[in-house]
Amino acid sequence: MINEQISDELLPAFSLSLIQDFKYKKLEIDKKLDEIVNKKIIQIEKDCKKFKDATIYFGNGHIGEKNKYNMPHGLGNLLFHTTEDMYNGQFDSGLKHGIGKYTYLSGGGSAHHPYSIPYYAGEWFADSYHGLGKHFITEFEFLCLYEGTHTHDLKNGFGTYKKFEKEDQKICNTELIGYFANGNGFQFMIEINRDDTGNLAKDVPSGLLEYDMENGSKMPLSTFNAISEWEK
Repeated sequence: MINEQISDELLPAFSLSLIQDFKYKKLEIDKKLDEIVNKKIIQIEKDCKKFKDATIYFGNGHIGEKNKYNMPHGLGNLLFHTTEDMYNGQFDSGLKHGIGKYTYLSGGGSAHHPYSIPYYAGEWFADSYHGLGKHFITEFEFLCLYEGTHTHDLKNGFGTYKKFEKEDQKICNTELIGYFANGNGFQFMIEINRDDTGNLAKDVPSGLLEYDMENGSKMPLSTFNAISEWEK
């Protein structure tokens, strides 16, 4: 554990430095992700409206640009016949590659969230989530959202994992901010727990925590007394 390696005098400075680093990294990721999701993908959706003629590609409906082998290549939409899932974005020789949004229409209407449709919007590489992306997850009791980096469909790299206890998603009850490895928080994480008013929850700590994945435990290194300490 880090507090066993760093003196009590140096621990506050170490914690503050790490919190600042995570804050700047989150702002950087959020800005890039906003450019991808709210600008580039929206523009792709607009550009795809010009395509008119649909064709069948391996049993699925495709509309958009193709290469000389009649494979999806460039901009387009792909509707998957067996699931009715939809991909809208860029292709490379039949593969989802570049920037696009995959909507899991087959995953909607779950017992937990009957009116919420899961999706992934962001960067792709050879049919996999790869790069920056926004992943809306409905398979658990609480709605979840991951915004950050991926490698080959896994949450790897820096990101923010959010949990919403209410369907309207107006208040994020739990945020985990930091580096992820294969979907799990890696060592140091900013954890923010809010009550239903948006203020810090009183029954669980918020701040910089050190995670011990082997033992399934976590230890606060620096706690927030108010949400403003993180927001400012």
